Amino acid sequence: MTVTSVGDTLCVRWPAKNHAAKNEPNGMVQINLSKVRNGADISQQELLKNTIARLPYKNCMAGSNQDRRACGGCFKVPVRASGIYLLQWRWMLNKNEWYTSCADVQIGK
Repeated sequence: MTVTSVGDTLCVRWPAKNHAAKNEPNGMVQINLSKVRNGADISQQELLKNTIARLPYKNCMAGSNQDRRACGGCFKVPVRASGIYLLQWRWMLNKNEWYTSCADVQIGK
């Protein structure tokens, strides 16, 4: 689990997976961070109210292999009380076709 503090810079990475080619649209990746801590359930609707960053999907490192290029971006950790929070990476490939990944993040000690 990532341990961080309010105001720190966190960076996320994802593989291009052939979706960062010049002919592909440059959709935005949403980074959502729950306001509910320590394992409490939160709905997708509530997570969407807590978008803390929007990162361009095609922000990728140079490379000849379109599938394996590393893409990503960074954001500042917003104000939250100490605890464990749900962090979500969310990206729409096609209309209403969402890809998501989640992780627990500990803020503070």
